[in-house]
Parts: sequence; structure tokens; C-alpha cells
Amino acid sequence: MEKLFLNGLTCANCAQKIERFANDHASVESASLDFINTTLSIEMKDGADGEVALREITKYINDLEPDVLVTRGEEESEEEEEEGFSKIFLLRIAVSLLALAAFLFIDSPYKMVFFAIAYIVISYDIIINGVKGAFHGVLAEEFLMSVATIGAIFIGEYLEAVLVSLLYQIGEIISDIAVDKSKDKIKELIVKSPVFATVLDNGKEIQSEPADVAIGSKIIVREGESIAIDGTVIEGSAKVDNAHISGESEPVYVDINSEVYSGAIVKEGYLIIETTKLAKNSTAARIQELVRSSQSDKANLETGVSRFARVYTPIVVLIAAMIALLAPVLNIMPLKEALHTCFAFLIVSCPCAIIISVPLAYFSGIGKMSKNGILFKGTKFLDQFRNIKTFCFDKTGTLTSGKFKLVRVEAIGMDEKEALHLARLAEYHSKHPIASAILDDREAINKEEIISYTSLKNGVSAETKFGSVKVITSEKESEYKVLDTYLDDKLIAHLYIEDEIKDETKNLVRELKERNVKPVMLTGDTKIYAEKVAHDLGIDSFEAELLPEDKIKFFEKEQGKDGLVAFVGDGINDSPVIKRADIGLSMGALGSDAAIEASDIVIMDDKIEKIVNIFDTSHFVNKIIIENLIFTGFVKAAIIILALFIQLPLWVAVFGDVGVTLLSVINTLRIR
Repeated sequence: MEKLFLNGLTCANCAQKIERFANDHASVESASLDFINTTLSIEMKDGADGEVALREITKYINDLEPDVLVTRGEEESEEEEEEGFSKIFLLRIAVSLLALAAFLFIDSPYKMVFFAIAYIVISYDIIINGVKGAFHGVLAEEFLMSVATIGAIFIGEYLEAVLVSLLYQIGEIISDIAVDKSKDKIKELIVKSPVFATVLDNGKEIQSEPADVAIGSKIIVREGESIAIDGTVIEGSAKVDNAHISGESEPVYVDINSEVYSGAIVKEGYLIIETTKLAKNSTAARIQELVRSSQSDKANLETGVSRFARVYTPIVVLIAAMIALLAPVLNIMPLKEALHTCFAFLIVSCPCAIIISVPLAYFSGIGKMSKNGILFKGTKFLDQFRNIKTFCFDKTGTLTSGKFKLVRVEAIGMDEKEALHLARLAEYHSKHPIASAILDDREAINKEEIISYTSLKNGVSAETKFGSVKVITSEKESEYKVLDTYLDDKLIAHLYIEDEIKDETKNLVRELKERNVKPVMLTGDTKIYAEKVAHDLGIDSFEAELLPEDKIKFFEKEQGKDGLVAFVGDGINDSPVIKRADIGLSMGALGSDAAIEASDIVIMDDKIEKIVNIFDTSHFVNKIIIENLIFTGFVKAAIIILALFIQLPLWVAVFGDVGVTLLSVINTLRIR
């Protein structure tokens, strides 16, 4: 995947044309332009000469938008652009207004000279850019404005010619400022890569670029500093703030052997960390890349709006030309009035408002979710989330905590304490989560009583000084997990184990039902145990005793019935099911590359209640987009219709372009 960073690109209409040109290039398989991050992502065809293609695409961009700086590589240009009303632009406005005042109020033989100064000073760059765009076959906004203002001069509307250019220029700058500010606000929500790493080298501290730090290096992070690279703590202890990467509000205590992640901030203490990844593969970089690339897999509404905008401008321009040419001939309106109407149509024909506001709304939603530790592979998943009608959950570790507890011991032919002690000897070396439910305190076990340990397919076995002890999954039906304990092949006890339900899970199930979403639990546990868990949670539908392939078959059966079917699991054991779902989510993905790769949506911590936040954000983003589209469509349609029946001032048409764009952007900022 090649990337071009288009620094300084502010024309949404031009962005659409650049994306179309790249997609139409013979060497390009697919291309997607993220207008919010001004990044063009290009997938080349096999065997294609990528360098030639990139040069040709870059040339097209430079011809279309000469002020755009095109760069390649992993990082965007550090070059800062001047924002807002520059001194030169303010001077141009002042000169243009003074010359316009002289034209209007001074009776002089040089009257038209004053007008020429007023018009040229404020319009010259519009005309130059418009002509360049037309030369390359692009009906850019500047070209339409140039035709309209020059046409206004032709029919004697001198004041309107200057006012249209003046209002357009001011509106464009205000709109650009609003868009840039909104981008900055959104990017503030996204984790930033640390700017330096303090490397320990033979006792010396060397401040280095994170990109220059090798795997296995030792870095020191002090209070208030960000962890630059993922790694393992080898010295020190601290409270670490993971809020920017997982949304976790409370700092986490870490010490020796703890895994830590880039982007986290050390709040108390210090850490010496042995790096386990390169900076470009660390958590902060992965999150940034996910957020950036989320614009490449676009929502249906986003692509639909782009297709509409592609035909909207040519149609309105064609209607404008027909009015100018045919209306006077057919005596529908005088030539001057027909031309005036034509110019109003040209000004209002630019679709920038919808081209900017729709992707900005999706990116705002994704930025908001990123702040809460929720990452999206594409805007289409944020858009489609509101259409989910069936939500399937893996049980263990998702609906339940994955922390097991021993409920009771049913001894057979011996004392309960003796039977439990023998089971603990068998489980002592086991790493399975269930072992922790049986072992109260590993240190209390006398290891000399254990001779050897063997892991079995369905349990564990140990040779002890009391005999051969085996703990295996029971076939006994129960509302709990049951483990059978054997001593020398004689059954001595049933151990009843329960997986604790998360406190927030019941609330989530209730919230889903209130949204008319059906929760379904999928598990490999026995039917009677699954039924108990489902009943405790308030889930009416569940599937038990499932193998991984059975879960996939379940999705094949459910998909296409009623709305979308989603699945949430741990992203590792459940990756085939997550990929098969219409929308797949993984939880507890902090530090797990497998979870991130498998899922459409990644919840970095294990807070299942965040699913409700995704539903709410999906609905709210859609609401904002619909509001913007209705408002934009209404204003533009009203101006077009009014222009047909009355001689509408051209500055009103300017409001239908830049004014509507500005108001749509401001409305979109409500998403934060």
C-alpha cells in the first residue's frame, strides 16, 4: 500500500477528482482519499510500475492544486501552514473595499479603474486557479465563480461581481479554519506517538527517536513521561495511565514482568523497560494507523454522497447553460435576467458542503470512540452498527469474567478437605484459569508431595505420594461446571465451578433489548450450565455445546434473516467467528495483534458496556449527517428555485455554497 500525503488540500471537490483519477489509472487496483487526513492510499496492481504511476498521480495533483505539497512515506509533512486571515489577505480586502467605495461614491472619469482594482485585487487567484482547473478538464469551484463574476461584469452588475468574490474568499477562509480546527480537535482525541525514548546504554542515558530504538533495548520512563515503545518492565514500579489507548480512567499499577504499551503515561514511580517491538509496530502506532485507515473502508452513505456529488455539479451547470441560451430565445426571460439566473446556478452548484461534512462526521465519531479505547477498521462499521438486530456473545471472558470460583465440593467416600487437597496437588502446575479456582494459595501446597505432572486433553494428572490423582471434565449434568477427581482411578469427588458474571453484563443485555436488538449467547459448555448463565443474564436465546465450526454454521443460518448479525469475543480463539460475522468485535485487545487483525471493531479493554456507546454514537453520527444533507439540500434547492422566479442577489448564492459548508461543519462538531 502506497500513501501520498496531500498537505494543504482544502478543496473537497478537488479531492474527489483526485481519488477518481487515481482509481482510473491503469496501474492502480484501488485508491481511496481520506479528505480529513489528506491522505491518498493507493493499492497497485501486480506487476505494475508503481513509481511511474505515483509520479503521474502526483503530477495530476500538482496541476490541479498547485498549492498542495505532495509527500510520500510513513509520516506527514511537518511543514506548518499559515492559518486564518494573513496580513496579505487582509490588505487585499482593504484595498478592494477602498477601491469599491471609490467606484461607488466618487464621480470620476477613473471610475472603471477603481472597479478594475477592486475586482482584480480580490479575484485574481480565483480566476488563475479556475483557468488552471478548466485546462485540466475540471469544473472546479474557482472556475464557476470566475464565470459567474466575469458574467456579472458583462451584464453590468459591477457591485455584485466584487461582492461575490469578496464573500467567497472570506467564506472559504472561515470554512477552512473551521474544518482545520475540527480536524485538530478530533486528532486531540487520538493517541499520539511519543516524541522521544530515553535509552540506557552501558549506564548512560541517551535520548533517541523511538524509530531508532531496536527490539531488546532498555529504556527508562520517569513520572510524567510517555512510554515510547511496547515492552516488559524489568525494573521499577509505577502507576500507568492507559486512558489514551484503552479508555481506562483509573491508572494501573505495574511492576517487574508487567507488559506496558506505548502511548501510556507514567503517573507515579519510574520504569525500566525492555522493548519487545519496534516503534512502528507498537500500540500507539497501531492505533494511529487504524484511525487513519478507517477512512479507506467507507460507509455506503459516504460513497453514495460522493457519487451524487459527481453528477450534481455537471447537471446544475448544464441547466444554467440551458437557461442562459434558451430562456431569451423562447422569450421566457430577458437575456440579462437569464444570465443572472445562470450565474446564481453556477455559484450554488458546488457540492463542497456535503463532500466535507459527511466524512468529517464519520471521522469525528471514530475520533470520539478512539478516545474511549474503541477502534474501527472502517467508517462503514460505525455506520452499519445501528442496523445490528442480533448480537451474539461468546460466554467465557465476554459475558463472564473468566475468573472461576469453586462453589462446592461433593466428596465420595472420603473427607471433603482430603479430596480437595488431592485435587489441588493435581492442579498445582496447571496454567488453566480453572486451576486458580481450586488452588487457594499455591504456596500452601507442599511441592514435595508432587512427584510428576501431566496435562491431559480434558484435564490434568499428577503422581503424588498418595497415589495417582486425576482431575478431568465430568459428564455429570449440572448448572455448574463439574470436574471429577480420581485417586488411583477411583472417583473421590465432584468439584463444582462457576464462572462469575460481569456486573455490567446484565445492564448491557437490558439496553440491547430496549433497542430491539436480540442478544444471543454462544458457548461450548453444556446445555444445562449455559441455560443457567443465560437465565441469570436475562438472555432468551442461546446455543450450547458448540465447537468453533458450529458457531460459524450458526452465523451462516442467521445472516440475512433480519438485519445485521454481530459477534463479540476475545479476538484470538474466536477469530474465525469474528471474521464470519457481519460485524466482528474483539475485547481485551490491548497488546494483542491477533485481536486487532481479526476484528472490524476493537475494544481495547474488557468493558463490555462500551457496546452501548457504539450504538449511541452510530445513531448520533447518522443523525448529524442526515441533518446536514437535508439542510444543504433544502438551502441549495431553495436558492435554485427562487433564482428561477426572481432576480436573486448573487451573494445569496454564495451563502448557498460557502455559508452552507460552514454551518454544516459547525453542526458536525456536536459529535464530540
